[in-house]
Amino acid sequence: MKRLWTDADLPSLSWHDNSVHALRVVEGEDGAGEIILDIDYIVEWIESEKRYEFLVAPAELCFHDVSDLRMNLDYPRTSAALAPFTLDRIEVDQSKHWTLKVSWPVGEISFSSAGFVQRLTGEPTLSSSQALDPARRIRYIANRELTAFHPDRGGFVVTVCIGQPYYISEDEAACPVALRGLHSKLRDQHGTDSFQALMLAQKLAQMLLVSFVEDGGQLLDAPDGKPVDVAALFQTGVLS
Repeated sequence: MKRLWTDADLPSLSWHDNSVHALRVVEGEDGAGEIILDIDYIVEWIESEKRYEFLVAPAELCFHDVSDLRMNLDYPRTSAALAPFTLDRIEVDQSKHWTLKVSWPVGEISFSSAGFVQRLTGEPTLSSSQALDPARRIRYIANRELTAFHPDRGGFVVTVCIGQPYYISEDEAACPVALRGLHSKLRDQHGTDSFQALMLAQKLAQMLLVSFVEDGGQLLDAPDGKPVDVAALFQTGVLS
């Protein structure tokens, strides 16, 4: 599945009903900068018998060399509660002036920009809603895909995911971890700071993969590939 797009892909992209959770302005040089939107990108609309389902992934949409920014979001006009706003579409003219049309509540964002890069920051999820709930918007900062085989299940894909550590209090942090394809849900790992939480998340993933192998499973670096050395994977990042 494609995970990165640029303005060269604009004719094939749609942001209709994409939720925007955050907008960040980054100062650059010579008066220009970047605008970064944290969005729920609808990768695919899937039509079923009486309704739609959506393949949705958290994504980062970054416009570069931005200037002449104007923003208008009018929540009171529609008596809307404060919540992520949604996009209708994104337009650009020949002078590279971009307009982000807002479908809810009311408004638009416009600026000049040389172009954009959009990348998925998480795995796509099949959802009955066009927006992801917070638990599904976890930002994974490292991923490694492995091919797995078990006598009881046959072959399947396991994706090792380590998330962005976050602070719960001044002396407690947590780090998300996932083994997609092998475990449906793993508890965030808690430590006294972000470093310890990150180390504990990696340790849990390593222990579970070792347990899978000890239970008769196999981990390969690719379909019909070489066996993975789990210890080496977590020590140096190499697969064998």
